[in-house]
Amino acid sequence: MCAPQPCDPALIQHKRESFDGMRAYHTSEINHKQHTIEILKTVIVPVIAFYGGLITYSVSNRPKFWMVVTISVAVIVFVWWFTDSLVTETCKKIDRDHSVYGKYRADYVDAMGRLKLTSTHWRPLTEEEDGETGYAHTKRILREFRWLIVGLAIAGSILSCLVAC
Repeated sequence: MCAPQPCDPALIQHKRESFDGMRAYHTSEINHKQHTIEILKTVIVPVIAFYGGLITYSVSNRPKFWMVVTISVAVIVFVWWFTDSLVTETCKKIDRDHSVYGKYRADYVDAMGRLKLTSTHWRPLTEEEDGETGYAHTKRILREFRWLIVGLAIAGSILSCLVAC
């Protein structure tokens, strides 16, 4: 495990603690993403149900056009605000976790080097690699999922308004 010189037990312990810290913050990032996706999936159902109900109501009752537009726009604004707030706060939390993860990762890579241990995975990242990490993809997935829900609200609004014409 160690190079020919004696291993420093404190350095080995530091390496272990750094790895455990990386794992904890990586798990935290994953959990935040999963919780946010579950909430966003839950939001899709009421959005679809609301616009389905508004379209059905518009077909059977012929409400005034301005009422349908007002209600539709209000729901779009609410859905946008809610999903944007949720995703923005989650991305901030993921950024904070990733920052701490990065510190533990740097400590781990340093300890590996000082112990003369090599790894193909745990090495300093190049600038190109750092922008293509799972962390960056996670945030992009959350943002795109938010826009999918907002897009559904906009599509529902347009359909509702067309039916109400």
